[in-house]
Formats: sequence, structure tokens, C-alpha cells
Amino acid sequence: MDDLAQLIQQTMRRRHLTAQAVAEQTGIRTPRVKAFAEDGANGPIHPTDDELRELARTLSLPLSAVLGIAHPSVKPKAASAARRLR
Repeated sequence: MDDLAQLIQQTMRRRHLTAQAVAEQTGIRTPRVKAFAEDGANGPIHPTDDELRELARTLSLPLSAVLGIAHPSVKPKAASAARRLR
């Protein structure tokens, strides 16, 4: 299981949230939320950075942790510098 999937599943379970509840709060379609919770970032459906931000916000997770798990090859300083340039 992908680390992102495990993080999403554990957090949803701890907060008693279903994929549908997360979808309603984030605007991400329910099948995509389910795919991220099952396959994480390495499955056939890849989350966008905006979706990762929404998931982090909704699940009250640190954005840096979510992005770090989803994009492990990106160094945190490089990722934050790239976000500032956008």
C-alpha cells in the first residue's frame, strides 16, 4: 500500500469520514477520493497538487507531509521554492 493511501485511510477512519464526506468537503469527485485512499499517489489515478492541498486542508494534515509523501523525490526546499514562483 502506498504511504499516501495509508495516511488518507487512517485519517479518514480516525475522523469518522467516508470518501463521500471528503468529496463533499473538497470538491473532489468521490471515485477519485476512493482511488487516492486505495492506491495513493502511485495508482492509475494521480492526484493533482490542488487535490493534495484540498485533502490536506480537509483532513487537517500538514501540507508538507502530504506533498512529501505524494512526491518523495522532490526535496522540501525545492518544492517550496517552486510554489513561491507560481
